[in-house]
Amino acid sequence: MSDSAGPNVDPRPVALEPAFVSRLTHDLRVPFAAVRSALYLLERHGTQLDGVKEKKWIEAASSSLNSFERLLKGVDLYLHALTWVPTSNATCNLQEVVQAEIAAVQDQRHGFTMPLNWDNKVPPTQPIDGPLIALALRQLFDNAAKHSPAGHPPEVRLAATSSGWELAVINDGPAIPSHEEAQLFRPFFHSQSHRTDPGPGLGLAIARSAAEKTGCRLSHSRRAERTWFSLQFESLIRSS
Repeated sequence: MSDSAGPNVDPRPVALEPAFVSRLTHDLRVPFAAVRSALYLLERHGTQLDGVKEKKWIEAASSSLNSFERLLKGVDLYLHALTWVPTSNATCNLQEVVQAEIAAVQDQRHGFTMPLNWDNKVPPTQPIDGPLIALALRQLFDNAAKHSPAGHPPEVRLAATSSGWELAVINDGPAIPSHEEAQLFRPFFHSQSHRTDPGPGLGLAIARSAAEKTGCRLSHSRRAERTWFSLQFESLIRSS
């Protein structure tokens, strides 16, 4: 994290970060580790717990702890996105960042592919904080992969527009109900159409926060029966 703040960065969240993260660590991580250790001992040494009921209890506890761990990781990332101070005058090879984040998502899912369509009018080098935009992209790519039906992989397009460029992450998953669109980027939000999603509901909130720190705008739309999450790069784009 850089010590230099851009002109539009609010310094107050940065000042609060150490105390907030410390409190989170004490109140959540310590008891989590204790329960995780206790469950490990039960699984390894609790030979008397060999009945069907006991095994189901251990499986349920393990599942709950895994969900709790995902929540902790999500909260950590969300705090990170909220308090990250972008590097002044930063540049990155956006094409390399996009390709690396696609590869990371593909590596997590055997046989999964996410095609990239890059407009040659878009120069790879952009005046954007690389790690910040990578954080936003990872959440968008994970979200698209999670909600894409089998046999219909999501795709990534980066194309020139009349006001700049747009990076779109497109999937064939179910539409977001119109009455839920206003809540889509709120922390911990779960759509009624995605109730089976085991995540904490922080991915899109992290993506928007990180994107806005770079000066980009993240939006959602439904086009031709497909779901689009688009990052608009406007004032940041250099003329080619």
